[in-house]
Amino acid sequence: MRRRRLDVYRNSPPWPGKDRTLGFERARYDQWLLVAAHMLEVPLPDEEPGPAQPLPPEVRAVLEDRLAQAGLDVFAPHSGMVASAPRPGPAQ
Repeated sequence: MRRRRLDVYRNSPPWPGKDRTLGFERARYDQWLLVAAHMLEVPLPDEEPGPAQPLPPEVRAVLEDRLAQAGLDVFAPHSGMVASAPRPGPAQ
């Protein structure tokens, strides 16, 4: 979902605060990519950015591809599901 938001921001016409907002969203997205890579044990780039510094576009694309190979579709729409664990029901 966040990847789609980045694409919309990037492709939208200019608006006040766009550059700052896009930079902030891109840095947050990159941090989520790095967290996902850690969780899925996907090889990370040699240099990880700081919390407010985005990844270079080429590195971001490589990391997105590696995550896709590990089963995470970063372009998939958000399903609205918070958790897939079943709720406990009455004992049978």
